[in-house]
Amino acid sequence: MAKMKRPGPVKEKPRLPAFPRWAFPAVMAASLLIGWGIRNFDLGADPPASISWSQGPFTDGAVVVHNARNAVLFGEWILKDDYCRDVALFPLSNMAVYPVFRAFGVGRRQAAWPNTVFGSLSILLVALALWAAYGKGKALLWAVAASFNYFLIMFQRIPIAEPAMIFLMALSFLFFCLSERGKRYVILSGAFAAAAPLFGKAHAYYFPAVLLATYLLTGGKRDPRRRSARFAAAGMAIVAALWFLLLFLPYGEYITAHVLHESVNKHGGGAVATIRAVLQNAVIMGSYTKMNERMPAAALLGFFGLVGLLSRGRRFLTEEPPATVFLFLWLVTGWFAIALVKLPAPRYLSALAFPILFFAVSALERLWEGRPIVWKHPRSLLGGLLTAGLVLFLFYQPLAAFGTLTLEKLRNSSWGIGVYEFFIQRERYDELALFCLAEALVLLVLAYGLFSLRGMNRPVRFPLNRKRGRIVAGVLGAILLFLNIGNWVYWAETRTHLVRDASRDLGDWLGPNARLMGSYAPTLGLDNTIRVFPYFGGLGDKDVFRKYGVTHVVVVSQGDHGIVKNDYPSIFDAWSMVLSYPLMSKYSDTMGIFRLPSEVDGARVNDYEPSLFERAVDVAKESRWEDALALLQRFREEKPDNADGYYLIGFMYNELGGTEQAEAAIAHAIDLRPERPGYALKLGEIYARMGRVAEARAWMERAYFMNPRDQAVLAALQSLDRAARSTPR
Repeated sequence: MAKMKRPGPVKEKPRLPAFPRWAFPAVMAASLLIGWGIRNFDLGADPPASISWSQGPFTDGAVVVHNARNAVLFGEWILKDDYCRDVALFPLSNMAVYPVFRAFGVGRRQAAWPNTVFGSLSILLVALALWAAYGKGKALLWAVAASFNYFLIMFQRIPIAEPAMIFLMALSFLFFCLSERGKRYVILSGAFAAAAPLFGKAHAYYFPAVLLATYLLTGGKRDPRRRSARFAAAGMAIVAALWFLLLFLPYGEYITAHVLHESVNKHGGGAVATIRAVLQNAVIMGSYTKMNERMPAAALLGFFGLVGLLSRGRRFLTEEPPATVFLFLWLVTGWFAIALVKLPAPRYLSALAFPILFFAVSALERLWEGRPIVWKHPRSLLGGLLTAGLVLFLFYQPLAAFGTLTLEKLRNSSWGIGVYEFFIQRERYDELALFCLAEALVLLVLAYGLFSLRGMNRPVRFPLNRKRGRIVAGVLGAILLFLNIGNWVYWAETRTHLVRDASRDLGDWLGPNARLMGSYAPTLGLDNTIRVFPYFGGLGDKDVFRKYGVTHVVVVSQGDHGIVKNDYPSIFDAWSMVLSYPLMSKYSDTMGIFRLPSEVDGARVNDYEPSLFERAVDVAKESRWEDALALLQRFREEKPDNADGYYLIGFMYNELGGTEQAEAAIAHAIDLRPERPGYALKLGEIYARMGRVAEARAWMERAYFMNPRDQAVLAALQSLDRAARSTPR
């Protein structure tokens, strides 16, 4: 029999060396600085065309800082003849931009830069709060995820009000996490919670209620719950009193009218229609705002983490840290509060990305530690209904992305046309949402059917060990970062500067005493000193053009066009277009600038004298090419860097038969503004006329690549193809 060896001493596995004390702040600082650098990359560029279904990034952003511009250029926060008093709605944004405008001049980059600071500081503040509540690991992981989140990056580099609002919310959350250190932190948490909607933006109106509810539900070990809530309410009262004295007393009528317009007047159809719209928004707004599309891994992990938390019932209120309860209420209450808004814009959800990322990071942490995933369906009726609703919500999110494709197949197949016609009558988005909900409901019934076969009371358990859990967590974390990088790189390669260039050129196109009105007017005014007015009328004001001496309007949509046509028919009949300019946004691809007549119906509207550029355009409209060319030559001498001047010179030469001069002038215009598809198309047409077919096709295809929706480009390419087929070989 073989002699057995005596077991030797057990060798301990060598432990990893402890990270030096400087590692955490160094990695945190590096993440925040790199994220801030990404946010500052080419701040003058236009927002991505697909970042929003609304025109908000192109319009509301400049309106938010409109009064800071007024204060710097014209010496008054509220111009006496300017009905736009949005400084009363977004005071912190204006106060932050004002010193930047004063120091560096009014411009697009200057307007956007403070929000990159607000965005990075918000991430730092929330990371510090998480450090206080959970430790360094979760705080650092969350900071990395938030610093490189594409959805946040884009809405933190536009001069909208959300970054300033979120900054105040982050301060409130930080002081909440420090509240056990003394009542002064409780008071500060309440003060900044109230400041978020009052001095940031009103869409944080739910946040004070979230803070008070968290204090009441959790409370500190030293302070009774109601006492903590009272101190927080005291902080809120101090800020509310300050807001009342500084803003509501002087601008209360405007604030009240604006809030009623946004919260009440936009909801039509009564209480039933409003409830239906809110429930619809609550289910589908993550999809139609494209938040789920822009941060799919984070949203999926975050919502699944939320379902896991809710499956524990009330126990999580006592078993989880108070910060978890706060973030839970932040997400759930905020989600339904924003669903109350008529068609919430994507930027409204940027505040909710903060708690969503927390629950996503919590899910990754659980996987990394190898803890098993266990889920048990609640036994109570209310708990079961809530859980079923959450599962339905989760099923719906990916289906919304494929709903349009599914409907196309149904419409084009004999077996599916009945299903299609049952759901779709007018091709509206809410009908698509209804169809996707029906799909999700079918999946929910199937899932519950399979679940019932194994027993409703038996928990679902996914066993994990540390090794497998870390692999899964690593893969999911890599996917989370990779999707953000992919979105960012795509925009960086396809970004445009059309709105910025139009803003810079506006001072060349129009005379020095021009006064521009329209939804895009503030955006077009960011890089010049023209007086701009944001809307086609105040609330109930029907005579804004004559009242404010408006000389030009910018029209971007059919809605803009219809407002002028219906509300100001005399203006509509007599206005004249100065130029049409491309715009790469999902909302529209063209904006037009129209000059108003000096006199309408026997009354003086303005005393404006057309600029040299406008006179050249007026003469060209009459086909007086030589006279127009002479005016444009003078314009070129005065404005040698204006691309449109060279383009129009080329256009006139082309009409007069000077093909080579036309080619040279338009080529120079392209050198000045390479992103103008109209320039490339015209050069392609000139080459086609010269018989240089290959070059013509190349320039037309370049124009098509820049704007695939341009029907003129498609028609020119088709004409070129027909000519090539008809030419004998």
